[in-house]
Amino acid sequence: MAEEKQKYPPGKHPNSLAALKPRKKGQPSPNPKGRPRRGLTISDAMREILQSKDPADGKRIADKVAQTIIDEALKGNYQMMQILLDRVEGKVMQPVGGPGGKDLVFSVVVSNDGVRDMVNDVLAGKRTDASSSAG
Repeated sequence: MAEEKQKYPPGKHPNSLAALKPRKKGQPSPNPKGRPRRGLTISDAMREILQSKDPADGKRIADKVAQTIIDEALKGNYQMMQILLDRVEGKVMQPVGGPGGKDLVFSVVVSNDGVRDMVNDVLAGKRTDASSSAG
């Protein structure tokens, strides 16, 4: 036999948002270790592999990859040159502008009047510090 589900009045279900109660000051955290780490990511796996040594010659994989990039760049491989320069010198800054090279125009939508006034003051140059509290 199927059991009937218990009916709760609105906001009284134990899982409803209205039933949530804030923790009292001094109570221990309900989640002391925090959010659990997700499993091994692709980046983690790649870092681990790059730090390992090649059994054939005992060199670190990262060192061999770096040498391959340099060797290919010296042979004229443009993509490898780009990777090498981006890693060594940093990526080249790309200017951002609107259509036809004009200034980029954007709108800021703010629903709180105090924050709106603060944003307008900053944009008008009347204020440089946006960290003070909005009224």
